[in-house]
Parts: sequence; C-alpha cells; structure tokens
Amino acid sequence: MTDFSLLAVIGAAVSGFIGSAIYYSVFSDQPSAVGGDGVSPDTRLWVYGAEFARTLVVAAVFAAVASVGGFDSWPGGVLLGLVLWLGFPSMLWVGAILHEGTSFSQAALHAGDWLFKLVIIGAIVGMLQ
Repeated sequence: MTDFSLLAVIGAAVSGFIGSAIYYSVFSDQPSAVGGDGVSPDTRLWVYGAEFARTLVVAAVFAAVASVGGFDSWPGGVLLGLVLWLGFPSMLWVGAILHEGTSFSQAALHAGDWLFKLVIIGAIVGMLQ
C-alpha cells in the first residue's frame, strides 16, 4: 500500500479544479467548458460536482504513483506531471484527432488543460507528499 497525504490529494484536487476553470476562462471562447450555454443551473451544479470528483480521482492516483516513484518535491511532481501528460492525455487527444475527427484546435485546447492540471497537481502533491 502506498503512503500519501490526504491533504496533498485534496489540495491538489481543489487546485487542479480551480486551475482548469481559470484555464478555460482564458483560452476558450465558449461560455463554460463545463456546462455550457443552455444548461440549467441544477444540471450545471451536478456537472461541476462530477468534474471535481474526476479531478479528485486524478489527484489520488497521481499521489499514489508519486509515492511509489519517490517523487516527493515540487520539481519532481511537476516532472511526473509532464511525463504522465505526454504518455496519456496527449496521446489520447492524438487518437481523437486521427480516429474520431476531433479538430486540432479542440484537441489542443483540452490537451492544454490536462497539461496545466497535471502540472498543478504534480506541484501540490510534490510539496505536500
């Protein structure tokens, strides 16, 4: 069993969720990357909750991998975030472009969010692990 800090997981999840919201508000011309136009406030609240839960799972898995790998500093956490981004989200978006017809601009927007999110999570987990 891995030994990691619950504070690191929660702090990383909150920071990643807020960072992602800021990222989309800066880089997306869509009103909201989560929820969008024409979505009722009740549904939007549910979607925000689900998005936070997703980020919490990512932060917990990241903390477990960082613990096993001995990434216990913010530079190490950032490096792990970069490596994980290169191996997983970026390759998934390349697949979406090649096989599903996703536009490059949409894939780049979401890949950038994942990069930003994993670097934030990595820095927080590395500092608090």
